[in-house]
Amino acid sequence: MAEMLGTECEALGQNVSDMNVEELDWLYCHLGREMLALRIVPPAWYAPWERDRICTAILRMASPDWWGRKIWRLRCDWRENQLRAVGAVNKKAHAYVSASSLIEWQEQRRKNRDFFKSHELVDEDGNVSSLEDMINKSTSNPAIRRHELMARMAGVELVAQSRGDVGIFLTITCPSKYHSNIASGHHNAKWNHSTVAQAQCYLCRVWNRATAKLKREDLRPYGFRVAEPHHDGTPHWHALLFMPQEQVKATVAILRTYFIAEDRDELGRNTGARFKSKKWTHGKGQQRHTSLNTFRRISTATRWPVNWTTKAASR
Repeated sequence: MAEMLGTECEALGQNVSDMNVEELDWLYCHLGREMLALRIVPPAWYAPWERDRICTAILRMASPDWWGRKIWRLRCDWRENQLRAVGAVNKKAHAYVSASSLIEWQEQRRKNRDFFKSHELVDEDGNVSSLEDMINKSTSNPAIRRHELMARMAGVELVAQSRGDVGIFLTITCPSKYHSNIASGHHNAKWNHSTVAQAQCYLCRVWNRATAKLKREDLRPYGFRVAEPHHDGTPHWHALLFMPQEQVKATVAILRTYFIAEDRDELGRNTGARFKSKKWTHGKGQQRHTSLNTFRRISTATRWPVNWTTKAASR
């Protein structure tokens, strides 16, 4: 890619920074098509066109360091998909992610902690602070991130109460063909070999279509939405939405219609296997399930030293 960039710049007789808009756009699209042929989305491919952004994207395409990180990420994704395909990711083997991916992730966290401990921050006045302490006090600390989520959820709930709105708690799951394993842990014969990312794209795509329909019907629910993995890594969503009482029936009906539409015959009358809705009742634990159950995994799975979260959370 760097050789191609050099050849094109030599043919045009100027550097990237000296090109006009037409030349820059042509060069970016030319390099981008080469990347797409490798099934790699070029940087800033879907972003609004800005000269500085395009120049940066072109330089990234020609950077060995950028390609090294990109190829490593692709390698990790490919290997995880292969392990999921052979049945190494499920409740009978290793739930949620493969054992090797978890070990690599934990090792990267350890390296990050060592880096934090060995570096300091210096401001323009010469004041020196420990990088580790600064990170402990920020939202990079999973415990603080979880507490902030709980605070935001409590705030939204107070707003809903002041407006007289009611809440619904939703659980949304992909069709069976996106699951590599069934609930018992055995292989799913209906699986279409889709990846975790493709399953998440399906949920996002249907959600966008459903919310567009809600807007057309002048229904504007608000709240929170989180993603969690099944034991085989396939994502499912939980959503806590607030709205006026008179809009609940129509909102739930529209969301259910969209999320059960694909492969509708496999559900029969049991639409709850794909879409469940429950009325929000204060103090019944839906908020705890939505946030704590998800974000506690984030704070505990990082496997920071015990005093990492407790010390930061007490500040």
